[in-house]
Amino acid sequence: MTYENRKSQSSLLQMSGILSSLYAVSDEIHQGFTPGRTPTVRDVIIDIIGITLALFLVKKLNEQKKKIPLLSEFIFEE
Repeated sequence: MTYENRKSQSSLLQMSGILSSLYAVSDEIHQGFTPGRTPTVRDVIIDIIGITLALFLVKKLNEQKKKIPLLSEFIFEE
């Protein structure tokens, strides 16, 4: 893997983490407007821990040059 590819992958992983974390926060805000639901910081922290673990796993698998199959590869498998 070239330096540019690694830099690009790192940028994509960072952006994925940021966007996923923002979604977790917005989901908790949304829960504040839903009857019977309460927004909690604890849920956001749990979401961010899960996001971090998933991104770490993707990075490690890519470093080992293992390809993570796309869903479309399972659907259109011959």
